[in-house]
Order: sequence, then C-alpha cells, then structure tokens
Amino acid sequence: MLARYSKHCVVLIFAIVLASLTAEAQLARVGPVDPANGFPTWYQDQNGLALDFCLPDQIDLANGICLLVPGNVPGFPIIFPTSFPQEVFYYNVTGIINLPLGGTAKLELSEEGAFAMALPAPGDQITFNRIRMIVDTPSAGTYRIVHPYGEKTFTNVLAGNRGIAYTEDIGVAPGIFTGSLHGRLGPFLRPSATRGGAPADFITSNGKTYIGDAATLAPVTGSPFGAAQNVFRIEGPNIGGAGVNFIETELFTVMGRVHTDPIPSPLTVDRNSYRRDPSGAKIDVFATVIAGIGMNPPVVSVSSPVFATKDLDKAGSKFHTEVGVADPEQLPAEVTLTNSGDIPPSSVIAATADEVIISKAEYDAATTTLTVQAESRDLLHPPTLTVVGFGNMNNGVLVVNSLPVPPPNVTVTSSAGGKDVKSVAVISVGP
Repeated sequence: MLARYSKHCVVLIFAIVLASLTAEAQLARVGPVDPANGFPTWYQDQNGLALDFCLPDQIDLANGICLLVPGNVPGFPIIFPTSFPQEVFYYNVTGIINLPLGGTAKLELSEEGAFAMALPAPGDQITFNRIRMIVDTPSAGTYRIVHPYGEKTFTNVLAGNRGIAYTEDIGVAPGIFTGSLHGRLGPFLRPSATRGGAPADFITSNGKTYIGDAATLAPVTGSPFGAAQNVFRIEGPNIGGAGVNFIETELFTVMGRVHTDPIPSPLTVDRNSYRRDPSGAKIDVFATVIAGIGMNPPVVSVSSPVFATKDLDKAGSKFHTEVGVADPEQLPAEVTLTNSGDIPPSSVIAATADEVIISKAEYDAATTTLTVQAESRDLLHPPTLTVVGFGNMNNGVLVVNSLPVPPPNVTVTSSAGGKDVKSVAVISVGP
C-alpha cells in the first residue's frame, strides 16, 4: 500500500507527523485482532457506534455493500493471504461534484485496512484514517475545501486536471492499529433525511447490519462541528461556473457494517500474583477497569475453582483484592475476573504467577560489577530466578563482573511466571 503513495508521499509524511503531535483521538477504541487475517475486528467512535472490518462473502460482494467489487477480491473462499483483497473498509463516506466547467471534485473519508507493501502478507497489515480530496480546478488561485471533519486551504493551485490532489492518512504503521484512532474522522457520519438531522435507521443486507448501502446518495449527520458542516463545499475561482466562486453538495454515499455484539468495558489485569509457605497462600489481584461507552460503572469480582467469588475493592479505575487459599498446594493456575457492570457481564482470564521482588540492583563503577538480589515469595516450592540477559541467580544473587556499562534497569523472571523490574543504582567513582 505504501508503494502506491509515492505521488503524495511528502503530504502523507507531513500529515502523519503533524497529527501525531497535535490531533486528539476522534475514535474511541479498536477491537481485538482477528487471528484469521491479522486485522482489528472493529473500530468504535465516541458515540459508541462500532463498525466491523467489512470482509464480504459472495452475496455481499454482489451487492457492493462493503464497497468492494468482484475485481477487488481474488476469489472465494477468502483465505489470508492467498485470496485476500488488498484493501478492506471499516467506513467510507464519499461525495462527488460534477463541475459546471468540466471535470469533477471528489471527497473520500474512510477508515481502511490494507498492506504496507500493497500485496497481502503476514505482519504487513496496516489501518489508517483517511481524508482524500481530488479536484479538477478550472482556474489558478486559492481554494478552500470544507468537509464534515474540518477544512483546508490550498494556495498557488494551478488550473487543470487534479489541480488539487491531497491525501491525509493517519495510522499506516504495520501492526500498530491504535494509530488511526488519532485521525480526524470521528464520530462516524450517518445517513439522514436532512443535513444534520436525526440519523436514518440501520439497514439489513444478507443478515448483517449496515449504516448505509454504500450506493444511495443522502444527506449526512454527525459532524463534530455542527449540522451546517455536514457538507462538501469548495470555494475557488470559477469552481461553480464562470464567475461563480463556490459549489457544494450535501449528498454522500455512506458505508459501514455495524458491530452488533456487545463490546465489553476495557479490563486490564495489572497483576495476579501469589505468595505461599507451608501454612497457606495468598493471592493478590490488581486490575484497571474503565466503563465502556454506554456501560454502567464497573463492578469487578474474581473467582476460581479453588476459592469462593470475591469482589475487588475500588478506587477510581483501580481495583484490588487479596484472596486466601487454605491449602498452599492447591493454588489455581488461573483466575477469572468478571465485570458485572457490563450488560451482559464480561470476563477476563489471568494466569497466576509468583510474586517476585528485587531488593538490590547495584552497579559499582570502580569494579565494573553489577549485583542483583531478588526473591520469590513462593517459599514452598522456590522457583528458578533469572536476570534477563545475564543468567540464572544462585540463592537469589547474581554478580556480573567486567561490565563496562551498566544497564538502566534489570528484569528478574521466575520459572513460576513472576517478574519484577528495578532501576539500577550506580555507585560512582570519586567525589
């Protein structure tokens, strides 16, 4: 895909860098990656509307509902990467104006999935948030384009075919699917009976739900700048005909397959660690939970076959509880955290690991020696501890000699799954 950008690469690079420095996220969340193709399953806007990766079946393709046509799909069944399309859309809004003096003007607003080097390949998946404007300009001069997500002025434009050819893609980096959250396209526009009016009902095609049929022209609603800006407007010399310096349309085609399954609130297990000795065991569970769009405040509990369900204490978005296990030999290999604030309740499974504590990470510059001390709080079956990059510890100690430069920090891992990280303290030479 990047190979096809060469004509506008300066614009694209500038747009991506500028957006990374200044833009606020306009989409809210990105869904989990589908292991079958390596793309996120959905993107969600700030209103809670989530749109799926619109990969068509044969009926969808014939209906054009996913914006792809038969030439875009190598064949069925679609199998990654051999018969996979080079691009697939989550969202697209297109406005086209036929200009009175000849030529056309086209606006494309889309959330897309494609490949960095054009052809489908594992690890090459990209997603991007795109604004594209292609305008045949009747006269030289300055042009201003207004669209639902903003506006842009072009100076020193020459007259002619594709006098304005601008593309802004936010995202693009292979495998980093959060990048396009920072594009300007959000919230998702919806078809409407009038510009900025109430959104039209979803439509159904081939048993799936869509915001539009990708072919029918309609006004739209949803611009973050208000109803008046749900438009594609061009201001420039003679753009609307001889002596007429503006032209606009409020009619667009709109495409997007609606994600109809519930989306759980984000729940991150920060730590699920145990400590034990012959007399018993304790498990500490730490989590961060933020209510999803439209969801109730989180209510989080932890359960396993070994102990009764217990609610976690809450402070803001942070949760914690400690669970006792009477028989230290019966620690659960994993626990289940459930957020009953979600409808339906959502759950996450977390592996249980021993608690590891680094008590010393010190570098002596005079002797060029690194000393690391650590312990596992599994005192019943002490695991092997390893200083990553340096080797196994002996009785909780590792000394590394003749190390000319100290590392900024050290990581100690345990054969029982635990881990700790500590900054290295440097003992300097001289005063």
